[in-house]
Amino acid sequence: MKYDNIEKNNYLSLNKKEGKKSELFKIEYQNDDGSYTIKSLISNTFLGVTENIEYYNTNEKSISLEFYPNVDGKKQKWYFLTNNKDFYYITSANELCSLDIPWGEANDDSKIKCYYANGTKSQMFKLKMYNN
Repeated sequence: MKYDNIEKNNYLSLNKKEGKKSELFKIEYQNDDGSYTIKSLISNTFLGVTENIEYYNTNEKSISLEFYPNVDGKKQKWYFLTNNKDFYYITSANELCSLDIPWGEANDDSKIKCYYANGTKSQMFKLKMYNN
């Protein structure tokens, strides 16, 4: 994953390069509820979800990702659910959505979205630890 700030539209995307600061996140356990926060090391902001937004004047709702300056409730808290020892579903504590690669197209710079949890491969992520 990579934090991007293109024209101040913060978003999360895939990147196959390793070790760049834009790809590094601090994942910190929250003792109060067992969730985690995801902090971008390049922007010092926390990954979270926006409120539900009506999508193209239909009843379908869209959930967006955003980076926030601080942790303010469940919007910026996440659960890491494992399907085995190598991959995780990263699910929002606020909404029933998981980080998702749309249509499972894992290419460099594919934008990561939050989509209703469905347990598919497009919602599985592998985490790597880096020491600085």
